[in-house]
Amino acid sequence: MYLRPLRSIFNEAIEESIIKTEKCYLFGRHRYCIPASKNTKKALDLEDIKKIYYYKCEPEVESELRARDYWLFSYFGNGMNAKDIACLKNKNINDSYMIFERVKTERAMRSEPKPITVFLTDAMKAIIEKWGNKDKPPDNFIFPVLEAGIMPLRQYELVQLFVNFINDWLKRILKKLGIDKKATTLFC
Repeated sequence: MYLRPLRSIFNEAIEESIIKTEKCYLFGRHRYCIPASKNTKKALDLEDIKKIYYYKCEPEVESELRARDYWLFSYFGNGMNAKDIACLKNKNINDSYMIFERVKTERAMRSEPKPITVFLTDAMKAIIEKWGNKDKPPDNFIFPVLEAGIMPLRQYELVQLFVNFINDWLKRILKKLGIDKKATTLFC
Protein backbone atom coordinates (compact mmCIF):
# COMPACT_ATOMS: atom_id res chain seq x y z
CA MET A 1 0.00 0.00 0.00
CA TYR A 2 2.84 2.41 0.78
CA LEU A 3 5.16 1.37 -2.03
CA ARG A 4 3.16 2.87 -4.89
CA PRO A 5 3.43 6.43 -3.46
CA LEU A 6 7.13 5.79 -2.75
CA ARG A 7 7.62 4.76 -6.38
CA SER A 8 5.86 7.96 -7.48
CA ILE A 9 8.21 10.03 -5.33
CA PHE A 10 11.20 8.26 -6.90
CA ASN A 11 9.80 8.87 -10.38
CA GLU A 12 9.31 12.59 -9.68
CA ALA A 13 12.83 12.88 -8.23
CA ILE A 14 14.27 11.21 -11.34
CA GLU A 15 12.22 13.47 -13.61
CA GLU A 16 13.56 16.54 -11.80
CA SER A 17 17.14 15.17 -11.89
CA ILE A 18 17.39 14.99 -8.12
CA ILE A 19 18.53 11.36 -8.29
CA LYS A 20 20.02 9.20 -11.03
CA THR A 21 17.94 6.26 -12.22
CA GLU A 22 20.65 3.64 -12.42
CA LYS A 23 22.11 4.28 -8.95
CA CYS A 24 19.21 3.95 -6.56
CA TYR A 25 15.98 3.19 -8.39
CA LEU A 26 14.43 0.21 -6.64
CA PHE A 27 11.61 -0.52 -9.06
CA GLY A 28 11.37 -1.82 -12.59
CA ARG A 29 12.74 -4.65 -14.66
CA HIS A 30 14.94 -7.08 -12.71
CA ARG A 31 14.31 -5.13 -9.49
CA TYR A 32 11.54 -5.03 -6.94
CA CYS A 33 8.01 -5.52 -8.30
CA ILE A 34 5.17 -4.28 -6.13
CA PRO A 35 2.86 -7.27 -5.60
CA ALA A 36 -0.70 -7.01 -6.88
CA SER A 37 -3.55 -7.00 -4.41
CA LYS A 38 -5.02 -10.39 -3.51
CA ASN A 39 -8.30 -8.94 -2.31
CA THR A 40 -11.07 -11.13 -3.68
CA LYS A 41 -14.17 -9.03 -4.16
CA LYS A 42 -17.67 -10.41 -4.48
CA ALA A 43 -19.62 -8.14 -6.78
CA LEU A 44 -23.27 -7.44 -6.27
CA ASP A 45 -25.39 -9.16 -8.85
CA LEU A 46 -28.38 -7.60 -10.55
CA GLU A 47 -30.79 -9.17 -8.03
CA ASP A 48 -28.90 -7.52 -5.14
CA ILE A 49 -28.95 -4.15 -6.87
CA LYS A 50 -32.66 -4.56 -7.56
CA LYS A 51 -33.23 -5.22 -3.84
CA ILE A 52 -31.33 -2.04 -2.94
CA TYR A 53 -33.23 -0.04 -5.58
CA TYR A 54 -36.65 -1.21 -4.35
CA TYR A 55 -35.74 -1.18 -0.65
CA LYS A 56 -38.32 0.77 1.34
CA CYS A 57 -36.36 2.99 3.67
CA GLU A 58 -37.83 3.79 7.06
CA PRO A 59 -39.75 7.06 6.59
CA GLU A 60 -38.43 8.61 9.81
CA VAL A 61 -34.81 7.89 8.83
CA GLU A 62 -34.12 10.37 6.04
CA SER A 63 -30.37 9.60 6.17
CA GLU A 64 -31.00 6.01 5.10
CA LEU A 65 -32.92 7.12 2.01
CA ARG A 66 -30.40 9.84 1.17
CA ALA A 67 -27.44 7.42 1.44
CA ARG A 68 -29.20 4.80 -0.67
CA ASP A 69 -30.02 7.40 -3.32
CA TYR A 70 -26.44 8.70 -3.45
CA TRP A 71 -25.17 5.13 -3.82
CA LEU A 72 -27.66 4.50 -6.62
CA PHE A 73 -26.59 7.77 -8.28
CA SER A 74 -23.02 6.46 -8.27
CA TYR A 75 -24.17 3.11 -9.66
CA PHE A 76 -26.29 4.68 -12.44
CA GLY A 77 -23.39 7.04 -13.19
CA ASN A 78 -21.21 4.09 -14.24
CA GLY A 79 -19.63 3.74 -10.80
CA MET A 80 -18.90 7.44 -10.42
CA ASN A 81 -16.69 7.99 -7.43
CA ALA A 82 -17.98 9.91 -4.40
CA LYS A 83 -15.55 12.80 -4.76
CA ASP A 84 -16.65 13.28 -8.37
CA ILE A 85 -20.30 13.31 -7.22
CA ALA A 86 -19.50 15.86 -4.53
CA CYS A 87 -17.66 18.09 -7.03
CA LEU A 88 -20.35 18.02 -9.72
CA LYS A 89 -21.66 21.46 -10.60
CA ASN A 90 -24.79 22.54 -12.43
CA LYS A 91 -22.67 23.50 -15.43
CA ASN A 92 -21.78 19.78 -15.79
CA ILE A 93 -25.36 19.00 -16.81
CA ASN A 94 -26.04 19.34 -20.51
CA ASP A 95 -29.61 18.32 -21.39
CA SER A 96 -29.73 14.57 -20.75
CA TYR A 97 -26.01 14.17 -20.07
CA MET A 98 -23.46 14.99 -17.41
CA ILE A 99 -20.04 15.89 -18.72
CA PHE A 100 -17.22 16.18 -16.20
CA GLU A 101 -13.53 15.53 -15.63
CA ARG A 102 -12.46 13.15 -12.88
CA VAL A 103 -11.15 15.11 -9.91
CA LYS A 104 -8.47 12.44 -9.58
CA THR A 105 -7.03 13.19 -13.02
CA GLU A 106 -7.70 16.91 -13.46
CA ARG A 107 -4.10 17.77 -12.55
CA ALA A 108 -2.62 14.99 -14.66
CA MET A 109 0.21 15.82 -17.01
CA ARG A 110 -1.94 15.20 -20.08
CA SER A 111 -2.56 18.29 -22.16
CA GLU A 112 -6.09 17.27 -23.11
CA PRO A 113 -7.84 15.44 -20.26
CA LYS A 114 -10.69 13.34 -21.60
CA PRO A 115 -14.07 14.41 -20.24
CA ILE A 116 -16.43 11.71 -19.06
CA THR A 117 -19.97 11.71 -20.39
CA VAL A 118 -22.74 10.00 -18.43
CA PHE A 119 -26.32 9.70 -19.63
CA LEU A 120 -28.69 11.09 -17.00
CA THR A 121 -31.31 8.44 -16.34
CA ASP A 122 -34.72 9.34 -14.97
CA ALA A 123 -33.63 7.87 -11.63
CA MET A 124 -30.55 10.13 -11.56
CA LYS A 125 -32.67 13.17 -12.43
CA ALA A 126 -35.07 12.28 -9.61
CA ILE A 127 -32.17 12.01 -7.14
CA ILE A 128 -30.84 15.40 -8.23
CA GLU A 129 -34.32 16.90 -7.89
CA LYS A 130 -34.83 15.34 -4.47
CA TRP A 131 -31.43 15.91 -2.82
CA GLY A 132 -29.76 18.52 -5.00
CA ASN A 133 -29.28 22.17 -4.16
CA LYS A 134 -32.33 24.21 -5.13
CA ASP A 135 -30.19 27.20 -6.17
CA LYS A 136 -29.00 26.31 -9.68
CA PRO A 137 -26.46 28.85 -11.01
CA PRO A 138 -23.86 27.11 -13.23
CA ASP A 139 -21.04 27.29 -10.65
CA ASN A 140 -23.10 25.89 -7.75
CA PHE A 141 -22.52 22.31 -6.68
CA ILE A 142 -25.33 19.95 -7.61
CA PHE A 143 -25.40 18.26 -4.20
CA PRO A 144 -25.01 19.94 -0.78
CA VAL A 145 -21.75 18.22 0.12
CA LEU A 146 -19.25 20.98 -0.63
CA GLU A 147 -19.41 24.76 -0.58
CA ALA A 148 -17.66 27.28 -2.79
CA GLY A 149 -14.43 28.75 -1.49
CA ILE A 150 -13.52 26.16 1.14
CA MET A 151 -9.91 25.18 1.75
CA PRO A 152 -8.64 21.88 0.26
CA LEU A 153 -8.24 20.25 3.68
CA ARG A 154 -11.85 21.05 4.57
CA GLN A 155 -12.96 19.77 1.15
CA TYR A 156 -11.09 16.51 1.82
CA GLU A 157 -12.77 16.18 5.24
CA LEU A 158 -16.25 16.83 3.84
CA VAL A 159 -15.78 14.27 1.06
CA GLN A 160 -14.53 11.72 3.63
CA LEU A 161 -17.65 12.37 5.74
CA PHE A 162 -19.79 11.96 2.60
CA VAL A 163 -18.16 8.61 1.76
CA ASN A 164 -18.45 7.35 5.34
CA PHE A 165 -22.09 8.45 5.50
CA ILE A 166 -22.98 6.48 2.36
CA ASN A 167 -20.95 3.42 3.32
CA ASP A 168 -22.27 3.24 6.90
CA TRP A 169 -25.92 3.47 5.86
CA LEU A 170 -25.48 1.12 2.92
CA LYS A 171 -23.92 -1.46 5.23
CA ARG A 172 -27.07 -1.29 7.40
CA ILE A 173 -29.33 -1.59 4.37
CA LEU A 174 -27.45 -4.66 3.10
CA LYS A 175 -27.74 -6.26 6.52
CA LYS A 176 -31.52 -5.62 6.59
CA LEU A 177 -31.82 -7.08 3.09
CA GLY A 178 -29.79 -10.16 4.04
CA ILE A 179 -27.12 -9.45 1.42
CA ASP A 180 -23.82 -10.87 2.65
CA LYS A 181 -21.61 -8.82 0.36
CA LYS A 182 -19.79 -5.58 0.73
CA ALA A 183 -21.01 -2.59 -1.29
CA THR A 184 -19.25 0.71 -0.84
CA THR A 185 -18.68 3.90 -2.68
CA LEU A 186 -15.19 4.86 -3.72
CA PHE A 187 -13.16 7.87 -2.76
CA CYS A 188 -10.17 8.63 -4.92
